[in-house]
Amino acid sequence: MLGPLFFLGIIIFLFLPIKIFSTTYTGKSGFKKGLIEGINYIRKNKVLTQFIILTIGNLFFNMQGLLLLFYVEDFLHKGPIFFSMLGIASEAGIILGSAYAPKIKKGKIGFYHVLFGTFISISLVSYIVIHNVFLAVVPTFIIFFFSGINSVLTSSVLLRVIDKEYMGRVRGTISAISNGLVTFSVL
Repeated sequence: MLGPLFFLGIIIFLFLPIKIFSTTYTGKSGFKKGLIEGINYIRKNKVLTQFIILTIGNLFFNMQGLLLLFYVEDFLHKGPIFFSMLGIASEAGIILGSAYAPKIKKGKIGFYHVLFGTFISISLVSYIVIHNVFLAVVPTFIIFFFSGINSVLTSSVLLRVIDKEYMGRVRGTISAISNGLVTFSVL
């Protein structure tokens, strides 16, 4: 119940008429001022606004660890050692996906998000028919492999788009929004 309300609150907050302060101010700024400047910077930048939409759209995929735990304990009725085995497969997938991502040099990030999101979704659906934890290693690896690629591609685009001055504020705002959405969605 709180998930949709939190999402609505974020949308309302993004459309509030907040004044932009001078960016040449070098003194100390408070948390609220830094957050407001980060949100304003995101709102004014078309690419970052699209990235926030992708982040909200990928909310489901941000809960992969929780889904994996639920799958092992409640669906397969296995213990922590089997969850650890799938955890190792997921970490290997993220590492190899992150290492593979720099080889992708063409295309648009939105296309890759949709393509890899499709592969991730197919792998998640395959959990329904897999009742053996050892066979579940394959879709787990695939899910996290494509998640690792998505993460690196997204980070590299952000590094090219965001000014160095605002990088910390924007990354913090994006992390706060995505983590908050995940947290409040599971309540």
